[in-house]
Amino acid sequence: IGSMRNVAVVAMTKNLSEELGPSGISVTAVHPGYTRTEATPKVIAARAQARGLTEDEVAQGMAEVNPLGRIIDAREVAYVVTFLASPKSIAINGDVIATGGGAGKAIHY
Repeated sequence: IGSMRNVAVVAMTKNLSEELGPSGISVTAVHPGYTRTEATPKVIAARAQARGLTEDEVAQGMAEVNPLGRIIDAREVAYVVTFLASPKSIAINGDVIATGGGAGKAIHY
């Protein structure tokens, strides 16, 4: 289901970029992947309880899905979004930017 949702978001992004680009409006999708937010501790605790693991084991498992070996922080995603909102991103339109630290299992067309 997640892959189908991603495909739909990407198709909408591409279509909007083609429609709005001539008016100077860029449209870009950002796929954050696992991102540490204020909700992350509750997610880790629930998964640990459900799986009979420690919270450290669950957090480490979440971190291992990307080559950086850690969960991306919401501020790091915000840095990318800030760049995309700046004039320096003029060459990016209708594209998908993955900000999951290189996680390889997600589909971002």
